[in-house]
Amino acid sequence: MAMAGIPLIVIAVDVLYTRTFSDRLREALFRPQDTQIFEARDVLYAWLAFAFGLLFVIWGLKELVSPTSVVETTDEGLALRLGSPFSPATLIPWSQILDVSSEEADDEGTRVPLLVLLVRSRDGIPDNPWAGRWLSDDRLGVLADNWEEPPDIVAGRIIEVAREPIVSGWLRSGDEEE
Repeated sequence: MAMAGIPLIVIAVDVLYTRTFSDRLREALFRPQDTQIFEARDVLYAWLAFAFGLLFVIWGLKELVSPTSVVETTDEGLALRLGSPFSPATLIPWSQILDVSSEEADDEGTRVPLLVLLVRSRDGIPDNPWAGRWLSDDRLGVLADNWEEPPDIVAGRIIEVAREPIVSGWLRSGDEEE
């Protein structure tokens, strides 16, 4: 993200102050008699490019220093980043999760690793998850292609945490025999 913001900032600063690169580009694209002049909207676009470039750089550096957790286990359940980057994590209670596994899916000829959750119902889970896909009515596949650890290891850790008794001695509702 940070790398994508740098060209936006460079172009914006050039348009707003020096116009070195933008003048050369204009001269290369247009004949001198058909030259384009800068208008007020060009300055507005430059400020927008600068703002978005700065946002990308700040966001990228923040993620580099303190990455966002994609999968997190809590006493209440499994918190997954299924929404957009600015939305909170989706908490799926342990009682909703029947099984956790991993598999690969075909994405236009490319094999993509998935963390697969078998759930009792879709209650509280987005119908169109940003970072996953519904594989069937009760199976949610979470994209894991950019994860530091493979999804089979993550699935094993989730299962270990889900089976641990809570400090008070009660088992999590997902571990009770039915």
